[in-house]
Amino acid sequence: MRAQRPKKGSSINELTADQVLVRWITAVSILRTNYNQLTESVDKQVRLIKGVTTCVGQCPINQLTDLLAAMETELENLLLDVDQFDPLYASKKNIKKIVAHTLILEALNERAQTVLYLAAQPAS
Repeated sequence: MRAQRPKKGSSINELTADQVLVRWITAVSILRTNYNQLTESVDKQVRLIKGVTTCVGQCPINQLTDLLAAMETELENLLLDVDQFDPLYASKKNIKKIVAHTLILEALNERAQTVLYLAAQPAS
């Protein structure tokens, strides 16, 4: 049986366990894409300048690197928690942890979209 995709405006706390997992998997997938795009932006800019750079487009390089570090930290935390989950037992405690991680991942993805937009803009 296929899990129903949650409505965009649904509060994550109102979702079923299957819907929470769908939303979490989506957030992880988007985070991976955003992380790769951010890494490419930083790498390309550093290669172009071959030296110290302060901005990528209109985004300060430290915002990019700080966001990448935050993404890495959250993924490490997520992996630590996932290793402790019993896949056959969807307890409320496990679901709450997944919800908490999902909310953090979604916030990081929003930040990433903003940073990527700024990085794509020509330097002023």
